[in-house]
Amino acid sequence: MARKRKEGYFCETKTVTVEDFEYDLIRFEGEDNWKIHNWEGPAVRSLDGVRKKSKYFMYGIEYDKEEFQESVKEREGLPWYKNPAMKGVERF
Repeated sequence: MARKRKEGYFCETKTVTVEDFEYDLIRFEGEDNWKIHNWEGPAVRSLDGVRKKSKYFMYGIEYDKEEFQESVKEREGLPWYKNPAMKGVERF
């Protein structure tokens, strides 16, 4: 189990194996529940690679491969408060 400091939060990550599948899990500081999550690729993988397709999850929400890749692309860039187009816009 790894503890990381990410985007202002401590989080713990772990990989568990259940019935020939590997699950990547994450839990943020202050939360009790683990969520299926992986930014780098599929969060649910078959160990034998033949039985089923891999599944993509971010923060416990399942995405198909195209949606996942689009979300990862959108992740890069400036935060809203540093974006010049958002000058003078209040978000609160």
